[in-house]
Amino acid sequence: MNIIERYFKKNKNIKKVGILVAIALGIFLITFILWELLFSKYYIFNKQETRFLEAVENYYSYKENLLPKKGEIREITLEKMFLENRLESLYIPKTNTLCDTNSWVRVYHNENDEYIYYVYLKCGNYESNIDHTGPAITLNGDSEIIINHGQAYQELGVKSVVDNVDGKIDPSKVEIDSSKVDTSKTGSYKVTYKVRDKLNNQTKITRTVIVARNLTEVVKQETDDSNYYKGQVDNNYVQFSGMLWRIINANSDGSVKLISEDITNNLRYTEDKYKDSNIDKWLNNVFLPSIASSSYLVESEYCVGSIASIEDISNACSEKITSKVGLLSIDEYNKTLINGMSSINHNNNTYNIIANKVNNQVVVVNAYKQLETVSNLYLPPIKPVITIKSDIYIVSGNGSKTNPYKLEDYNYGNEHDKINTRIVGEYFNYSGMSFRVIGKTNDNNVKAIMAEPFMNNTTNTPLTVSIGDINNYKYNNTDENNPGYVINNNLIDYISEASLISAEYDIITNDMSISYDQFKSTKTRAKLMMASTIDLFSGLNISLENNSRKIQLFSDIPSTENNIIMLNVINGMAFEIVNLQYDTYAFKTVTVLNGNLKIKSGKGTYDDPYILK
Repeated sequence: MNIIERYFKKNKNIKKVGILVAIALGIFLITFILWELLFSKYYIFNKQETRFLEAVENYYSYKENLLPKKGEIREITLEKMFLENRLESLYIPKTNTLCDTNSWVRVYHNENDEYIYYVYLKCGNYESNIDHTGPAITLNGDSEIIINHGQAYQELGVKSVVDNVDGKIDPSKVEIDSSKVDTSKTGSYKVTYKVRDKLNNQTKITRTVIVARNLTEVVKQETDDSNYYKGQVDNNYVQFSGMLWRIINANSDGSVKLISEDITNNLRYTEDKYKDSNIDKWLNNVFLPSIASSSYLVESEYCVGSIASIEDISNACSEKITSKVGLLSIDEYNKTLINGMSSINHNNNTYNIIANKVNNQVVVVNAYKQLETVSNLYLPPIKPVITIKSDIYIVSGNGSKTNPYKLEDYNYGNEHDKINTRIVGEYFNYSGMSFRVIGKTNDNNVKAIMAEPFMNNTTNTPLTVSIGDINNYKYNNTDENNPGYVINNNLIDYISEASLISAEYDIITNDMSISYDQFKSTKTRAKLMMASTIDLFSGLNISLENNSRKIQLFSDIPSTENNIIMLNVINGMAFEIVNLQYDTYAFKTVTVLNGNLKIKSGKGTYDDPYILK
């Protein structure tokens, strides 16, 4: 036993004292820690709150002439006190971050001739326990309304005002400012609504008033008594549901008929009748569901009867169908003509198919604006026709191709929006190439098709492949001479693979005797797939050189022949070839991109595509 142990053994009281001291020290440390964690910051905040209040009281003691009159209230902000050096900076407790400079002290001059001071200080998560929120304003009507150009603006007013302290407030107390609304000019305007509670807390909200033109009225003003656009016009373009259209006419019920400016695809029309034909089924089963603004569509009557000759249109409407989507008729096309020029294809030299057949031959409008018949081996360009309901407003644009009438049906994408929030038909730029949205996958990625052929980004020319190098035109991405392999192993070098998704695609047996929805298929997985005639927007391309004005579309015909489908981008007409008629061709491809890619800028149109981050 050492000397220390003998000492404590003889002096038991000292041992007890030591224990008590240790306990007391522990209690002190716990109390100190709790103080630091739970109370010290509140103490600092309360001291700053008092300093702020005293500084304002001192300010008014020297400037009594600035005190409010009886029944009035006056406010001084923390920012003002800082700027006038009447108060040192206040910080969020134990940080170097300033308190909110919008904090305030208000003084109220009551009926007893007393000055009552109220302080509201906000420092991070710490704030004064006083009413600092304004009343809730509820408007009559919507927060965004559309009125017709030239129509007098009628204020809808305020439905109710409720404060969390004062309770209900008379709606007449709300200040309404609609002075900026100018119904003589189209555009978007703000109406402001302001109200304060007894402690002068203010609420300010706005209503958006869009002054727009009624589409039906515009069509009637721009056309003759027939309400058809005619001849050489360039002011009948409409941006609707992410796609570009041209106005055909306004109907008697105010609805407006549109035809796609774009070739959506190419399909055979081998059936005797239009109803339930390959084209009819594709338009209703594929194209119609792609219209994001389908609630704007109404059923319309389409003339689909067959006739004896192009000149004899008296029997063109011997058969009619009612549908939300269809094709142009001979009769309708003739109504758009003046001196052989049509309003629906002026400055657009591509072909488009007509619903009516002549002696069981397919009728098209050719590049010379004339009607002609073509062989059933051709896959004519499909330009769908739709009808949108009456009382739809134009919110912007002048009807030109570069600034089309923009309807109220959807808004352009904003910065930071994900690309998978956008709609079918919109354009975006990825890796220096232009694409169009054609759908979404089950995992919310974006299915897209190239708007142009595969391009060399350095020379800005299409990438072509020689037909002579191909041994078998059936799609195969393992044969190094096959288009499937060339696309996924050679041409892919010209595009960033960072956001491309390896997806499963159908390899379709494209037998011309059956319709698109009866094709047999096998599966393949790839990052890039050749565009098919069935795919949305597989049609027209414009940026091609003279030696590559043909685009190979996907084809896998079970035949001893090496059949391929070639798209002539001059007129949009696709056709089948069974021998080596052309030396080179370009490709359009379908791909799946990461849907989380975000928009940096743009409107999603051909001239102003979304630029992705």
